[in-house]
Amino acid sequence: MEGVVWQEYGLITLCAKNWPQFPAAPEAAGLYRITLNDGRVYIGEAQSLKRRLYEYRRPTPGIEQEHRVHAAIVAAGGGKLDIYTQGDLPTRAKRMALEKAEIERA
Repeated sequence: MEGVVWQEYGLITLCAKNWPQFPAAPEAAGLYRITLNDGRVYIGEAQSLKRRLYEYRRPTPGIEQEHRVHAAIVAAGGGKLDIYTQGDLPTRAKRMALEKAEIERA
């Protein structure tokens, strides 16, 4: 399986409303890695990186994962974002396999 080479994408800050503020992400499918200021790391996959990161900014009612990541970013005071969009990532199976490998590596 190919290795992921993360692209540093920018800082995650908190806006005046204390919501996570992400760098403008591409509409592309890919993986993302959030490294919080407290050292915790979250790795995920998405069909649209732009949409997924917006979901962490304003979590959907009832979606526990979105609320947990949102709360962790706020509690840590932000962090940094890395993304991976190279290769054949339109298929969810491929993204999930890479995500699993990166989680195990982390």
